[in-house]
Amino acid sequence: MARRQPRIYMPQFRQQMVELVRLGRKYEDLGPEFGCTLVVDPAAVKRAERDELARLRRENRKPKLERGLVRHARATLCRFN
Repeated sequence: MARRQPRIYMPQFRQQMVELVRLGRKYEDLGPEFGCTLVVDPAAVKRAERDELARLRRENRKPKLERGLVRHARATLCRFN
């Protein structure tokens, strides 16, 4: 018997499935609802969470740097007055 080729899903579709799992949907419910045999890879969910955490840390780094610059400038101005 010939082996079936695995289905290849578009990256956007996979990302949508990962987002639904992150929002609290169950892995088992997504396949029948979307008419596919897709099982969301738990590693993909963890990877998405890790990527988002890295993105949030990068965004958070900039305001911290700006506050440090303001603090330094304020201290320098106070010394001269």
